[in-house]
Amino acid sequence: GGVRPISREQIKAACDEDTTNGPAALQRNQTWFTERKMLHSFAGCDWGSGEGSSFTYVVVGGYYGGDDLRVAYHHRFAGEELEPVRQVAVVQEIVEAYGCQRVVADYGGGMDRNDQLLRLLGPKRFFRLQYVNLRAILQWDFELGRFLGRRTELMTMVFEAMKRKQIILPRWEETEGGLGKEIMACTSELNQRGETIYNRAPNNPDDGMHALVYMTVASTLSVPRPDFVIPVVKPALDTAISAGREWANIPSN
Repeated sequence: GGVRPISREQIKAACDEDTTNGPAALQRNQTWFTERKMLHSFAGCDWGSGEGSSFTYVVVGGYYGGDDLRVAYHHRFAGEELEPVRQVAVVQEIVEAYGCQRVVADYGGGMDRNDQLLRLLGPKRFFRLQYVNLRAILQWDFELGRFLGRRTELMTMVFEAMKRKQIILPRWEETEGGLGKEIMACTSELNQRGETIYNRAPNNPDDGMHALVYMTVASTLSVPRPDFVIPVVKPALDTAISAGREWANIPSN
C-alpha cells in the first residue's frame, strides 16, 4: 500500500538528456566531470547482501557548474562484485576515479567494509551514517564516531529537491530501469502517530534511493544547502573529522 512520494513524470523531469553514465561513457564521463568540476564530487554507498532485494549501490554526484547537484554515475553491484572484498576495491576505484571529496556510507550493513574504507580513504573523506529517530535531522555523534540522521526527513529532502530539479539525474533512458526504478520502489504512508514513513514494495530494491540520500548528505558536508534543510554546521564536520581520526587511529596529515 501507500502512495509514491515522487511520480514517474517528476523523476523524468529531473533527468538531463545530456548526461549519460552507461559503461561505454565511463571514460568520457570521468574526463567530462573532472574538467567541469567546480566544487568537488561526492559519493553515497548503501550496502546490501546481494540476496533477495538487497544490493550494494553507489551513487556519485557533484556540482559541475551551476547550483544543481548532478548525479554523475550510479551503479548497482552484481555478479562477482557481491564479494565484500571486491566491493571495497570497486568503491575505492569509483571514489578515486571521480575524485570524491566526501563519501557517506550506511552504517548498518557494512561494518567490515566501512572499517576498511575508513582506513583507505581516511576520516576527512569517509563517514558513516546511521538512520535513527532523534530530534535533529542530522547530527554527529562524537562517542559513536558517526552521523545519526532521521530517515524520513532525509529521504523527503531528496524527493523534494528532485521535484524542484535541484538534484539532476542522468538521461531518462539510463535512469528509468536503474536508479529511477529504485526511487519509484519507495512508498509513503502515515503511521499511528500521523507521521510519514517510507516503505518499499516487496521484491523491489530501493538501495539506489538510499545511496542517493547518502551522496546528498556527503555533498552538504562540503557545500551547505539550507534549502535542502540539512542543518550541518561547520563545527560538526570538524568534530567528525577529528573524532574519526582518533577512532581510526590515523595520524593527521
